[in-house]
Amino acid sequence: PGGPFTKNWLKGIYKETECDLSGSIFPWPIDFSQFNQDNPFPPINFRDVIFQDYADFKQTIFSGVAFFMKVSFMGEAFFGQATFMKDACFWQANFKESALFERAFFRRAAFFMDAHFIGEAHFGEAVFGGARHKEGNFRGGGANFLRAAFSGNVNFRKVSFSSIVNLEEAIFSKNVYFEKTKFQDR
Repeated sequence: PGGPFTKNWLKGIYKETECDLSGSIFPWPIDFSQFNQDNPFPPINFRDVIFQDYADFKQTIFSGVAFFMKVSFMGEAFFGQATFMKDACFWQANFKESALFERAFFRRAAFFMDAHFIGEAHFGEAVFGGARHKEGNFRGGGANFLRAAFSGNVNFRKVSFSSIVNLEEAIFSKNVYFEKTKFQDR
């Protein structure tokens, strides 16, 4: 959805979730890759979840909204080749280690508003229907969008990049916003 987010819109997202894991703590490494094309995740809510070790979502298929608001990834987060069929919401998510989204497919919007990437953030060859990284920050190992494709509007307003940003060969089909974005080298 374009424009400001309303409480009604947010309530609509919650209504779409069938599986609610909000507030869960995963103290061990977890592998969700069994949720593939033959067995996709239903609409899911991971709000306030803490992954204390690595979380593996490689090649996972999310059939509905994937809600990751205020999630803490203490170990590496693997989303390589994951497919998000509806909105992917990573609002205020914290990635303490590497966040790997290489070749992920976001069919609709990907929201990373106020998300914090402490380790490396890899979005190489990812495909976005639209992306909003508003007011987040990328520290540590940099942000890699090598050959990423953005078919919708992209919003990097008020994002802070404290390390290298790689947009080499990225394709932007619509508007890209960098208003008040900070690019600073350590």
